[in-house]
Amino acid sequence: MDLRDVVRDRLQRYLDLLYLANRSLNLTRVPRDDAFGRHIEESLSLLELASWEDGAVAVDLGSGGGLPGIPLALARPKVRFRLLERTQKKARFLAAVAAELELANVEVVGLDSREYLASPEFRAPDYLVSRAALPLARLIPEVGRLLGPKGTALLLISPGSVEDGIEQLARRAGFAGFSLLSPGRATVLRLRRSGAPPARRPGRPAGVPSQRPPRGPRPRG
Repeated sequence: MDLRDVVRDRLQRYLDLLYLANRSLNLTRVPRDDAFGRHIEESLSLLELASWEDGAVAVDLGSGGGLPGIPLALARPKVRFRLLERTQKKARFLAAVAAELELANVEVVGLDSREYLASPEFRAPDYLVSRAALPLARLIPEVGRLLGPKGTALLLISPGSVEDGIEQLARRAGFAGFSLLSPGRATVLRLRRSGAPPARRPGRPAGVPSQRPPRGPRPRG
């Protein structure tokens, strides 16, 4: 992978922060020796599956430890990333990482996806990425509610997670269909819009916290 040295150094620094926090936050089960291949290369494999235009907005749904959002934000500094993570301890970790790595194109949103959808800050993203945040039967409808009318979703999934009926799920969520792609070692479910998204229902589900964590640097512009 042809990365500039400065980007590679920041990716390694991100992994150092991830594994330091992992002692208390349970962010990953991947051994540290396998981290660059499993975490960084799989995340960056999404770069070849979309155009990632300057000024585009991308949401990382259920960002957890920042995968795939943080590696993508490092590689595409002119794309604005919102890392959506409802668990407040994890959201605070993400905000600290964004500050440490000086990621001006990253904002951490400590909300559930439906609470974010109902918030005044919501903007339908051009791209949505996620890494096994939910089972596909729940994830695809959530993606359908969030993604913009011309948006693309790129979901990193386990190879055996595609179930019967996925095409019907995709169409109900407003997608023309789906593609299963294998860039490198990753398996990616790509969903593209077929028109306007289904009607959105504002409102916060019971038990969803409203407290926001400290934020990372806001995008410029």
